[in-house]
Amino acid sequence: MTAYPLLPIRDLVVFPGMRLPLYVGRRLSVGAVNHAVAHDLPLFLIAQRQSAAEQPKACDLYTVGTLATVVKRLPLDNGSMKIEVMARERARLVGLDEQADRIDGRAEILAEPEGDGLQSALSSLVPVFGRVLTPGPLAHALEAMAAPQIPRPGGDAVMAAMQDVLEGPATSVADRLDRLRAALAAIAA
Repeated sequence: MTAYPLLPIRDLVVFPGMRLPLYVGRRLSVGAVNHAVAHDLPLFLIAQRQSAAEQPKACDLYTVGTLATVVKRLPLDNGSMKIEVMARERARLVGLDEQADRIDGRAEILAEPEGDGLQSALSSLVPVFGRVLTPGPLAHALEAMAAPQIPRPGGDAVMAAMQDVLEGPATSVADRLDRLRAALAAIAA
């Protein structure tokens, strides 16, 4: 089990294979990014259960996230930064280690079945998302398989359904997508 700099993210579920921009503003999050870049470590991206939590604790985080490589980093004048990450693999959060400038997440890498193909299979969900989500930049981002930042209303239900797919057992993609399609169909009804 290895500890990785933790980046709690709001209103977003990141899957392996996704490349996306993120805005990083919280002090401990900036520290996590800086540490990951300085030590050539992946960031542990993990969704918050409640986006309003400014300093999320273990109970505020989902238990499965994604390890990602920082591809670009642009520090901003106000101390925040914009980054671009490439998500690599799923990992289960086992514990948190508080450091002075960041929080590290102890992680267990989750194995995927051979030939999983989750990234390409997710593209089949774009039409379903179109019925659930409001039009706007998100719809275009989903079509391009970019970060699915979930707007309100209905965002919590969609995010929970997507998180269920990420956290699901290492079963076939078809099984995971069937669960997601069922949840989205219920939301769209």
